[in-house]
Amino acid sequence: MEQSEATDQRNRSSRGYLAVAGCTLIYVGAMYVLMSAFSAFVAASHENQMNPQAEGFASFGWLADVFEFSPRGLVAIGLLTQVVLGWILGIFTIVAGFKALKGKSLSFVRKVSIANLFYFPIGSTIGVMALLGLKRPSVKAQFRS
Repeated sequence: MEQSEATDQRNRSSRGYLAVAGCTLIYVGAMYVLMSAFSAFVAASHENQMNPQAEGFASFGWLADVFEFSPRGLVAIGLLTQVVLGWILGIFTIVAGFKALKGKSLSFVRKVSIANLFYFPIGSTIGVMALLGLKRPSVKAQFRS
């Protein structure tokens, strides 16, 4: 009887962990998307500062800065990278959070957690937390059932 109670306690603990990890992944993914939208807004306002009478690449606005080696070009590259990677990683992180809540696709949640390690500082923290929890046998068992 005690062994059954201990197993039930571990299962409840694992379900609780998956709920916390899933909600955290959803929240962090939403923050990635929102911060990327903010970066896109900054890039769009940067475009309005360009000379409207400019010719050549400059007529493309802030995208022209990507092709010139200058501080403005480096800022444009950073913003473009933030927007694209933030949207992609944000959407994948949200999907991984929902999969963790449902206990589906352990490998997908693990891969997205590894991808989050490169998004410093919050992504690496969440990635380590998720990877350490996903190694527990009781959590792995929740994905199978």
